[in-house]
Amino acid sequence: MTLSEYLNRLKDERNLTLAQIADISGVPAGTVQRIMSGSTENPAFQAVVEVIKALGGSVDEYAGITKSEPTGKRDTVFEDKIIGIYTKVIKDKNRKIAVLFGVLTLFVIGAAILMIYDSHHGNMGYIRYVVSAYQRILLWLR
Repeated sequence: MTLSEYLNRLKDERNLTLAQIADISGVPAGTVQRIMSGSTENPAFQAVVEVIKALGGSVDEYAGITKSEPTGKRDTVFEDKIIGIYTKVIKDKNRKIAVLFGVLTLFVIGAAILMIYDSHHGNMGYIRYVVSAYQRILLWLR
């Protein structure tokens, strides 16, 4: 089994993206992509170790020194890192939603103020335009 096959098997088991693997391992995303695709002939040992650890694998297992046995243990460090990534994504999205809600609120308040002002000053603005348009239509129909 090649390194890229081993890493892709681990990646598929964990349902992770390359960006998530890069975040967890601390290895740059481009390096992770090259290692996972097998396009680099001699990847740095430390980068490979960090990617394998991020995927919950074992260098010894890949090298054939030991066999993996399902122990039923949970990898809490790995899960904490994934939770941290998802929490960061959710916070970023919530911040964007709050900003968009603020902009929408300001727009609605501004439109309401303009409509109130316009309705109190019938000789100018949108109401004047609509009234004059209706008057032109009525004249044209006669």
